[in-house]
Amino acid sequence: MIYTASIACARQLNIEADVKELIKGGIKYMHVDFMDGHNVPNLCMNLDTVKELKESFSDVIIDAHLMVTNPQDYVIRCKGVGVDYMTIDPKTVSNPLVLLKNIRKNGMKSGIVVNPNDTFSDVKDLLPFVDLLLIMSIIPGIYGREFINNTYHKIEEFYHYRKINKLDYLISVDGGINLSNGRKSKEMGADMVVLGVFAVFKQNKPISEACQEFIKAFEAEEKL
Repeated sequence: MIYTASIACARQLNIEADVKELIKGGIKYMHVDFMDGHNVPNLCMNLDTVKELKESFSDVIIDAHLMVTNPQDYVIRCKGVGVDYMTIDPKTVSNPLVLLKNIRKNGMKSGIVVNPNDTFSDVKDLLPFVDLLLIMSIIPGIYGREFINNTYHKIEEFYHYRKINKLDYLISVDGGINLSNGRKSKEMGADMVVLGVFAVFKQNKPISEACQEFIKAFEAEEKL
């Protein structure tokens, strides 16, 4: 299992300190949400912050989810600040396949998001061209919401399609992840979980300790 931490859940005046804690706790992937206030009703993160993160922590892998109305305008800028995975909402562009190919052409891994109201058929034709499939288990835009249970069916559906068609995209689940639903997501076929306030942030203990406890408990359950 790959664990990626949502930087939107970090203390915004202390992001550097929180990232150090995440790394100490065993987290190598950092999930960054870009929100423009149009695609979703919130504002979050900016390119300069990501650039400084990558400069200060060169070994981390930046997993960027673009909740913006014109993701095609951010390809070169995401590449320039060190984004490794660039995930877009296919509905925000007229030709998502062209954008996915351009993301890869610029040296990043391509991703698409499946929001709660999206279906398998909405993105099926794009799956051979993506490296990451991000399944939202909450309505996107605001962290701290509860996990939506029908997410499990979606994970299983995309997992079986990947297996049958010999594809290799990662399946990531984002929103309301805790030990219980994270474990079940893994059972359904998820490869990655995005950890936020129900897992490693705001746990009344150091973030590094919360990360270590979550990972240890998760992996112990996997062995049962």
